[in-house]
Amino acid sequence: MSLQLRRGTDAERLTIVFQSGEIIYVNDTKLVYVGDGVTLGGNLVGSIGSGSNIYVSETQPVIANEGDGWYQPSTQYFRIYQGGAFQSIKVHFSDIAFTIDDGIF
Repeated sequence: MSLQLRRGTDAERLTIVFQSGEIIYVNDTKLVYVGDGVTLGGNLVGSIGSGSNIYVSETQPVIANEGDGWYQPSTQYFRIYQGGAFQSIKVHFSDIAFTIDDGIF
């Protein structure tokens, strides 16, 4: 027996109010949402505003939550999503300490 979830693109998701408890998988962003019967596009599972996602890609993520991070390998820049856009961050190395851990996380 299999369970099939509602699925489609992020653009499609943003046009629908999903039923309460309905689970949605977004093919292009690979994120999962749950409907509440009110919110257009549903509610992102696990990271609404928590900034728990870190994206590693050459192109800017299509969707992000406040506090999410994005690392662009070709430029070696790391940005934080804040106020509706990815913001560059400045690090003063004299203010931080590094710990190298080669273990498996």
